Amino acid sequence: MLRTGSPEEMIEFYREAFGFELREKKEMDTFTLYFLRSDDQTAELELTYNHGEDSEYEKGRRLRTHRNPYR
Repeated sequence: MLRTGSPEEMIEFYREAFGFELREKKEMDTFTLYFLRSDDQTAELELTYNHGEDSEYEKGRRLRTHRNPYR
């Protein structure tokens, strides 16, 4: 899963670079999920757009690891 502030640009990038196509879109109250799949259906990618998050994501933002679980 990848978070994005610009889903249309990300979908276009994965289409052009890897041949992924949008297969499903699920709109919720506060976020939208986009599911992209390769033509041969061997790979799938989930993009998450949190409504109101139109700016670039900071690297590592909301990253949770065993060393820093509450970052």
